[in-house]
Amino acid sequence: MPSPHPASIKNLRAAAVWAGSWALVAAAGCAADSAPARLEVGTGSGTFQSVASGATVPIVCGPQGGQHVWMSLRAQNLEPGPVDFLLTLQPDEGLRKTLALDPGEPLCGQQRSGLSLPVRDGWAVYAGAVCYIANPEVVAGRTLTLTGSIKDATGRAVRAQVSVVPVGPEAQCGW
Repeated sequence: MPSPHPASIKNLRAAAVWAGSWALVAAAGCAADSAPARLEVGTGSGTFQSVASGATVPIVCGPQGGQHVWMSLRAQNLEPGPVDFLLTLQPDEGLRKTLALDPGEPLCGQQRSGLSLPVRDGWAVYAGAVCYIANPEVVAGRTLTLTGSIKDATGRAVRAQVSVVPVGPEAQCGW
C-alpha cells in the first residue's frame, strides 16, 4: 500500500531529524532570568483544543472527499516573532509496516518556517494543521503519537507529544 503524499512525506522525514535536534537545544536550558519554553500539542480546526494522552480524535471528511485529523499546537515563553515548527502523527511499528512506511517516517505532518503566530491568553497558537489520512479504515482505533516541535528565532526550542486514537469518520466521505 503506497504512502500518502510521497513528496511531502520525504520532506517530513528530513524535518523529523531536524526536529529531533531541537531536543538537544531545549535540553541545554534557557537563561536564568527567563521561564522555560512550554509546548502543548492537540487538535482543533480553528482553535487549539487540548487532548489527554490516549484520547480519541475524530477523522473528519474534508470538502473534497478526503479524510483528515486536525492537529494544533500552542507555546509559551518563546521570543516574540517568527518561529519554525513541525507537527506529525507517528504510527506504532505494526501500523508502520502495514502502511509500508520507512522507519521514522510519519503517517502525516505539517512543517512551517518563519511564521509569526497569534498570541491568545499568553499562548502562541497554531490551529488547523491538516493530517491527511489516506487509509482511515486501517488507522481508526490505532494509537498514534502526535508530536510537535517549535523553535524561535533565538534557537530556544521545545518538543511535546501525546498519544491519540483516531476514530471515524462518522459518515461516508466523498461527493
